[in-house]
Amino acid sequence: MTKHPHLLINCDLDWVPDMEEFKTELSQRFETITVVEQSASLENEPLSTVTHWITNPAPRFKITRELIDRSMPNLQTIGSPSTGVTHIEPSLKHSGVSVFCLQDIPKSELNRITASSEFTFLLFLEIVRKAKVFHHADLLKWRDDLKIFRGRQVSGMTVLIFGCGRIGSNLGRYLTAFDATVLFYEPDTAKHSEDHEFIPFDRIDETLRSVDAAFLCFHWNESNENFFDRSRLDAMRRDAFLVNTSRGENIDEAYLCDLVEDGKFAGVGLDVLRNEQSDALKNARMLELEKTTERLIVTPHIAGSSVDSERIAFFSIYGLISGEA
Repeated sequence: MTKHPHLLINCDLDWVPDMEEFKTELSQRFETITVVEQSASLENEPLSTVTHWITNPAPRFKITRELIDRSMPNLQTIGSPSTGVTHIEPSLKHSGVSVFCLQDIPKSELNRITASSEFTFLLFLEIVRKAKVFHHADLLKWRDDLKIFRGRQVSGMTVLIFGCGRIGSNLGRYLTAFDATVLFYEPDTAKHSEDHEFIPFDRIDETLRSVDAAFLCFHWNESNENFFDRSRLDAMRRDAFLVNTSRGENIDEAYLCDLVEDGKFAGVGLDVLRNEQSDALKNARMLELEKTTERLIVTPHIAGSSVDSERIAFFSIYGLISGEA
């Protein structure tokens, strides 16, 4: 068996029970294994011989052509154990470096990864039932303020899910089990089935005016950036709910802040923000707004964070970049 020269890993490996055993397994296909902290900048690491890289799916920096040329001139392949790749400069795909993500693994393997779907549903329940309020309730006085805890029930709601891939279709099953009426918008007709009701593109705004909640569960690419724009945010009812666990770049985030400040939406749940790899994130307006209203919950891009799903995702990507898949 021919081994590859050098594998770099900078994704979180807290799910690994025995690091030495783990490295021994990987060394069957790689001569050298380098593991660095997921928060490391890589600037001072000796990486000139790295040929394959499994990256943190939400790094604190952008993976650019400049970074590769400076630090990893021999890099051949990047694998990200995520469905989104906004952290990787698109031009890298056309410059001799192969880029793989979870969209590239077999569907049967991808369907075993359910953490993001489950978290999306959890985030929805949190904003629907006002978790941010009751988590900090005064247990001796709560009945005096019962109205601030009063939320909605999922049963009887009508929801619109954007994207009928792994996360969207799983979410649809969960919501159906809770007796909600589920609608989908999915431009890829190959994903359509008789099990779901799909709306056409020209009915999006009309449908948004009537639904109780909308979920963004579709992949980001350059062509659909800001897909959920001002017109679609405006179309939603003032008492509706909105959840985004796709990518922050899929929504007009600045305008969403304006609407939340103005009192629109009964609840907004976000696990992703725009420009997560930028230093400007620490001053993001959405993070400041989250401190001032119970109607907004922002979580730190953790939808896929579970021991089980991270293990499956890692080894699926490892199989792709090492040639085992």
